[in-house]
Amino acid sequence: MKGVSDLFISKEKLAFFWFFVCVAILAGTGWYVNDIAGDGKSRMLYVMVNRPDVMYLDRDLQPETASDLFDTQTRLALETMLNRAPNGPVTQKRVAKIFGGPALEWLMKDLAENREEFRSRQYHQMAEVGSVRVFLGEDGGAIAMATGQVIRVGVDPVQQKVVNQVFNLGARLVWEPNINLRDNKLYPHTCREAAYTLTLVSES
Repeated sequence: MKGVSDLFISKEKLAFFWFFVCVAILAGTGWYVNDIAGDGKSRMLYVMVNRPDVMYLDRDLQPETASDLFDTQTRLALETMLNRAPNGPVTQKRVAKIFGGPALEWLMKDLAENREEFRSRQYHQMAEVGSVRVFLGEDGGAIAMATGQVIRVGVDPVQQKVVNQVFNLGARLVWEPNINLRDNKLYPHTCREAAYTLTLVSES
């Protein structure tokens, strides 16, 4: 049978054992966090630049990943541009964030030219983007060609009946790196050129 002094010695050794275990865990955690922080410092998600001739390309961005990114942005841009109500784009706040330069001017003109018709006929329009082909550029930008359909529902002001129209959609968008990431963090690229065509395929 162990004496009282032996019990105290055992407890002291056990305390030292768990103390060293805790120290080892803390040291390992600190090393891991420091390693992760070091990796994070070597890569930047965004680089804030105000010069149009300075572009940032992520060294780990593979062509497949870049194409997927431009595909998603093209679909979002077309929905922003073509999803309209009688009073204008459904997502008006996104227009100036996605489009810039000549593309924004062109879109504002297109909206102005169609505003009266959308109001008088109470048109509601929705784009359904089908395929998107992306052609990557060497400057971090891309050209996207898209096809799909546009569905438009309104009221004939003369006959006072509901009109349903379906159009085939063809669109071309030119993308460039967004140099205003400070204000538009969610949009790594800006559409600088845009054009679309609608071909009526059915009306009822």
